Amino acid sequence: FIPYRPPFDWASLNAHLAARALTGLEHVEPNRYLRTVSNTHGRGAVEIAPAKGLDGLRATLRVSDVRMLPTVIAQLRRVFDVDTDVDAIHAHLSQDTLLAPLIAARPGLRVPGGWDGFELAIRAILGQQVTVAAARGLGQRLLALHGEPLDPALTG
Repeated sequence: FIPYRPPFDWASLNAHLAARALTGLEHVEPNRYLRTVSNTHGRGAVEIAPAKGLDGLRATLRVSDVRMLPTVIAQLRRVFDVDTDVDAIHAHLSQDTLLAPLIAARPGLRVPGGWDGFELAIRAILGQQVTVAAARGLGQRLLALHGEPLDPALTG
């Protein structure tokens, strides 16, 4: 369980991830996000979804080595922006007369983070001066050449 300060706009954050998801690395559904993970301690997969009735996200982690957990949990916290104090941000931005109605219309909007600096840099380079769809296509080609696919059993 990964707690957050409410409100949390899951739909918007998940839509952002879905638009950029690379098949074989990530799998996005309306109420869950899955992806492969790896670090110096091993490989695994994560599934994250809203925790019904609670102010948090339900995370299921399957890792080859328990030493992966601190890094993977930190990555989840960053990608889903759960440590943001949305009340403080809303209070500050709502002082601006142009921003106030936008903030009121989209409470809980978060800034999606990146899994790691390398992946973020690659996605930024691939996305230069092209559409999100074109960048996703370039990412798919790169993943096909050098990636390790998401276990199909995890998406069932």
